[in-house]
Amino acid sequence: MTPEEASTIKTGAPPSRADQEMKSPMLLEVPLKSDSGLPVSVWIEKMKAPKWTSSQTRRFVVDKARVSLVTFEHRKPKKDGVAIDLGAWFTSDWYRQDLNITLALLSLDGKELARKHWSEETVGDGSGVPFAGHSKELHLEAKIPRAEWDRWAAGEGFPTIRILVEVEGDDDSE
Repeated sequence: MTPEEASTIKTGAPPSRADQEMKSPMLLEVPLKSDSGLPVSVWIEKMKAPKWTSSQTRRFVVDKARVSLVTFEHRKPKKDGVAIDLGAWFTSDWYRQDLNITLALLSLDGKELARKHWSEETVGDGSGVPFAGHSKELHLEAKIPRAEWDRWAAGEGFPTIRILVEVEGDDDSE
């Protein structure tokens, strides 16, 4: 599945309170920028915050599954690069739902800097029903070249987190 074949939404659009139903596979692209317009890397340093979080992906739903939260944190930049951690929380209104998930980090030029894929991750509503699923937090850890990091810090643009969610066994996605 390529990103062009997925149902895509750029999450930088103005927020809406209503859920937006998406087809499987769903592709979300989250720009790493704060509400104030700063690159997330700069915002974390300025605010002395341990990490950046965003719930702007929460309104997009694919067969009752959603990405409820996205996080970004980094370690102190070093000469050769910066270690980062991207996190994404997945939930579903079903008791159990299996998802194929890919997280990727895109450079300012749209090139993939890091990627991780999970097959058949079970999520659910956390109801406590035996064998039900629960929310799931997945992480993509990567080391970003120092030159790329410096471009982010200089405000040349915003890197993007790409999240691809496919409902396992969904006939529409084949």
